[in-house]
Amino acid sequence: MADFDELKGKEIVAQADIAFERSCHHHICMMNGIDAQHLKTIHHLDIKMDLSLHRSELGTQIDFTMRGQFPKTTFREKLGQRFLGSTYQYSMRYAHGCIGLLTMMKDVRLFPSLFMIYAYTPIAPGRTIIQPIYVTEKRQGIVGYLLSQFLLFCTRLAYYMLRDEDGKIYDNIRFNPNLLLSIDQPLAEYMKYVNQLKPSRWSKNRGVE
Repeated sequence: MADFDELKGKEIVAQADIAFERSCHHHICMMNGIDAQHLKTIHHLDIKMDLSLHRSELGTQIDFTMRGQFPKTTFREKLGQRFLGSTYQYSMRYAHGCIGLLTMMKDVRLFPSLFMIYAYTPIAPGRTIIQPIYVTEKRQGIVGYLLSQFLLFCTRLAYYMLRDEDGKIYDNIRFNPNLLLSIDQPLAEYMKYVNQLKPSRWSKNRGVE
């Protein structure tokens, strides 16, 4: 079972969005969250990220935490630094080769962290269904309810901004694991994680690789 460290022991609210399909392998979809190169080329965020890595004892789960200093080049970057602080970090937790847990806005000022889950289902060679689920802490009272709903809305908004921009690359991506650069260290670590996983009965029955 995979969960968010920040939400352990807390009652949560989860909101599923409409599932959608991507025209590429499910592991390519999953690696997108730790692909530092695409932050600059696709999302226009020139943040140099340092990687912190943690693997579970059983090897079924791996955590990537990406940290960096906000640059001050573009208006978007300056605005982010003003409201969020001088540093930015987010984390991706992968479990069982088919689930991704994203935590955004970690340890920033003026805003709590945002959480969402991605469930990936390969349906054919090179085709994947992605189910996004937004998660937040369940808060008490009418004010707490409104705050929780607001954070779910912010999570959805942030996700839609990223999803629409990422859609530009998925249908045309050509991934070559033999041509990785130093900035691609997270991708190399993810591939090591996937290669040591034991195939499940489900994946064998579906012919998933």
